Amino acid sequence: MADGDGPSADDATCVARDEIAELREFAALATSIKQNAKGAPCSGVESWLRQGREFGAAEKAIIFTESAHKSIYCASWRIAMG
Repeated sequence: MADGDGPSADDATCVARDEIAELREFAALATSIKQNAKGAPCSGVESWLRQGREFGAAEKAIIFTESAHKSIYCASWRIAMG
């Protein structure tokens, strides 16, 4: 692309590298979790999102679960919370 026509290949590469780095951080965090919290509801998510809003962060949460039922529960709970 010529200048002014949009992001360059270098920009896209930088964005991709940043996203890969962020995903690696999430993977490291996920593997560091030692306590099994399968029985706990998604109660802490709203608090985390509220704290993030105070700093202007996007409202995003990643919940690691092997249970489709828990995934549906958490998604439904988040939708209900607005």
